[in-house]
Amino acid sequence: MTDSTSHQNENQEFENIISIDEYKKQSQNIPVVVIVSEEEVEYFSLKKKLEKKCTIHTAKDVLELSSILGATSIDYLYLHTDVIWLDGFEICATLRSQEKFKTLPIFLFSGMTNQEKILKSLDVRCNDFLQGPLTEDVILKKMENSDV
Repeated sequence: MTDSTSHQNENQEFENIISIDEYKKQSQNIPVVVIVSEEEVEYFSLKKKLEKKCTIHTAKDVLELSSILGATSIDYLYLHTDVIWLDGFEICATLRSQEKFKTLPIFLFSGMTNQEKILKSLDVRCNDFLQGPLTEDVILKKMENSDV
């Protein structure tokens, strides 16, 4: 095995290692929430407020979401309707077509709400359409009212 192949294998092994805090959260059945939005910075404070009640991962696009979904089992997904490459509607429809995600609570959100977006969210079978921006109270209420 060459040095570069050995180094790649070591990197792949370390990608799946989680922190002790993350392990404690997972072992205590603390819900895992993923928020997908290009405005990742605005969710930093939300992440800090909720860190004792749930684990929050943020992604700015479908590529980062795919990476999270490949490495973590999630309990709730919040998708902004306007995300680059695939928008929240397309991501929701794609996930709903996969058996693994048929029952995952998926919430679409947008700061600009209109009847067309609400109807489209129903078409892609999301659990609810929310007026953004997301708040700590909304996330906690949705977790409280879901059967996960």
